[in-house]
Amino acid sequence: MPTFSAELLKKVVINVLIAAGTKKDEAKIVAEHLITANLYGHDSHGIIHLPRYTRMVLEGRIKLGAKMRVVKETQSTALMDADWGFGQVMAKKGMKMAIEKAKTTGIGLVAMHNLNHTGRIGTYPEMALEHNMIGVTLGGGGKFKAVTVFGGSSPLLGTNPISIAIPTFKEKPILLDMATSEVAGGKIRLALARGENVPLGWIINSEGKPTTDPSDHRKGGALLPFGRYKGSSLGIIVQILGGLLAGMGVTYGFILMALDISALRPPENFKENVDEFIRTIKTSRTAPGIKEILIAGEPELNTMEKRLKEGIFIEEKTWKEIETIAKELKLDLKKLIAN
Repeated sequence: MPTFSAELLKKVVINVLIAAGTKKDEAKIVAEHLITANLYGHDSHGIIHLPRYTRMVLEGRIKLGAKMRVVKETQSTALMDADWGFGQVMAKKGMKMAIEKAKTTGIGLVAMHNLNHTGRIGTYPEMALEHNMIGVTLGGGGKFKAVTVFGGSSPLLGTNPISIAIPTFKEKPILLDMATSEVAGGKIRLALARGENVPLGWIINSEGKPTTDPSDHRKGGALLPFGRYKGSSLGIIVQILGGLLAGMGVTYGFILMALDISALRPPENFKENVDEFIRTIKTSRTAPGIKEILIAGEPELNTMEKRLKEGIFIEEKTWKEIETIAKELKLDLKKLIAN
């Protein structure tokens, strides 16, 4: 498998998207998002999506230069139409709006619809951290129904992810970033690209039976909810909040929230309390066979540190797809990499 530096991969993403007609500012946002996902170890949300995004641009399914439109707004909330632009570009704008509202009212909530794939949703609540705010993102629904409900066998829900970022004083910030399915849908795509089977318990086939073949997912199968009825119930709630509340029926919607800690208590005092709580957890007695207790977000930051030094490996299938689309766009990828 080829291994590249993060900066080189960002350059590849930017140049491929620009060759497809994307403006540089939008291409840079998407590139930063995808490669950060790879750095965090979420390869299922990284550069593997570049060929798909590029084809969506060429086919007009991603609208370039899309203009976000206010559908309804109050001092602390907004419902936005994202005009089918890049999900990463539009969600970033939505989170900025939520943060600005929170500065005024203590809490900002922005619901969005008509946006494309938003990628790793942990990106957006992370934006609130530097403002001494707690960030929350809910992604509800999806045109591609992927997940069954507990007790069922038909794909009815999206992966309906939840992400929450909490600032700290000296400790690493807390970042919960999880799908309400057993795994994110991108992990199935990644397994297919790498020619690997998936563990039992991730998906069922079209007959509702457990399977390890990732191709069964797109042949009428479904991802399973995590935690049986608990994950299923949470997925339903997120679809209602992120989808129905965002004005998109049962298709894809997005909710971004920012909570200004200073509206409730002094931020530094709060962050010191969070630090103390983290240390209490990490110094507690471990279970047999466990060397260290990790907090949500910590494995990703550890992986980033490693990959910034060692590079990011890309599976052959994905790289060949990137080479193919670059050739179609008359982009000399070898020359780009050499320079």
